[in-house]
Amino acid sequence: MSVALANALRSACQGVGLIEILVTMLLLSVGLLGFIGLQTLALQAERSAFYRSSASVIAMDAAERIRANRTGFAAGGYASSQAENSGSCFEAAGCSPEALAQAELYELQGRAAEVLPSGVLAVCLDGTPNDGRSTDHACDGSNRMVAIKIWWDDNRDGVAETLVSTSVAFP
Repeated sequence: MSVALANALRSACQGVGLIEILVTMLLLSVGLLGFIGLQTLALQAERSAFYRSSASVIAMDAAERIRANRTGFAAGGYASSQAENSGSCFEAAGCSPEALAQAELYELQGRAAEVLPSGVLAVCLDGTPNDGRSTDHACDGSNRMVAIKIWWDDNRDGVAETLVSTSVAFP
């Protein structure tokens, strides 16, 4: 092989290593960006699952309290959009079942607002518990099904649109 041919081949191959490294870095960067995107989605799903399970626990707690205080439910103590705290329930003399229902509803609404972003809890008679909004609960009062509805802002857009509802039937 002549020296001129060897020099021509050598000059044609210069810079191939640098181009390969740049292409590799580009592919690695795209892969890392995809991994970061998946991590972000996983964190959002984990946060959403935490809120959903917290709302379910609050709803089940409300259902158990209503079952334990049927007299307070029958008196309409739980069917209020804005409950009032009654300090008399924590005194030795006690309180009426309706006042106990109001105190429990106040506590449950406070827990929903504390644990869930923009959390709103409503308890009402409703034949279709999976409807309504946090501002309009859409309770029809039609049957003996007690609906416990909890809304929160799952995607942090300022609107509480995610709903978990539980229904309790009283014979």
